[in-house]
Amino acid sequence: MKYTQFALGLGAALLVQTALLRMIASGQAPVDLVLVVVVYTALSRGPAAGVWTGTAAGLLQDVLSGGIVGVSGLAKCLTGAVVGLGGTRFFVGNSVSRFFTYMAASLLHAVCFFGVYMLIDTGAPAASGAFLLTQAVVNGMAGVIGVWLLRTAPAALRRLWQLVTPFSHGRWVIQ
Repeated sequence: MKYTQFALGLGAALLVQTALLRMIASGQAPVDLVLVVVVYTALSRGPAAGVWTGTAAGLLQDVLSGGIVGVSGLAKCLTGAVVGLGGTRFFVGNSVSRFFTYMAASLLHAVCFFGVYMLIDTGAPAASGAFLLTQAVVNGMAGVIGVWLLRTAPAALRRLWQLVTPFSHGRWVIQ
């Protein structure tokens, strides 16, 4: 059941990242939602799940975005493995440590991604240090907000459902 939720989250992140944000931001958006899902999976399920989610997410992102297939897969795979290993060694439960974990993962992903492009020696995508730092901060905020939404959404939906369906809870008695 949990893996289905991760797959749905990954699909939603890929859809938003490759289709919607590209249309809205007209170019590069300063958030990598796919990386946020990979880091969340690695923190939740460990390094093996981080590796598999990172590989699948990166390959799908490469295919959908038109880059060299495999570069993003390798970068996200390595990031998922490192974050998964770090999540088993360190406590990443509060919002501050989670924010810095997402930031560090974003910077690690950028180093791996641009490092592989430099090794390939082709026309590497250009990104400034300011953009990468902005992306790391935005990814950190997206990760913290996303975890907060995942934790509070079920209870909020239950309360909303109780408000919408008063007849099913025996509050109304017709005599």
